[in-house]
Amino acid sequence: MSSEEIENLRSSMKNELGGKEPRPFQIQMVQATEGRRDAICHASTGMGKTLIAAAPFALEENRGRVTIMVSPLISLQDEMVKSFKEEYGVKAVAINSAHGGCSRTMMEVRSRT
Repeated sequence: MSSEEIENLRSSMKNELGGKEPRPFQIQMVQATEGRRDAICHASTGMGKTLIAAAPFALEENRGRVTIMVSPLISLQDEMVKSFKEEYGVKAVAINSAHGGCSRTMMEVRSRT
């Protein structure tokens, strides 16, 4: 990404996703995502990993896309859905046995894209 594109990304992340200044590691992770590169983020609880997953949706070219995240705990899935919706204004749904199972929910997700 050019320096102008990185500044646009930083600005979009800040303006569209809660008003907080993104940390450099968050911007770097979103750059990797947008560049379709593999990346690993190792950060403590509360450091902003969920923002990394929400950030691509702050960019106009990604509106309407779907991201599937895998989490082993239903309670964590519910927490992430709440964060996506309330903190970042991003549509989210947990697909698991506690919410009607996979088939029905995936059909609903597919019908909205």
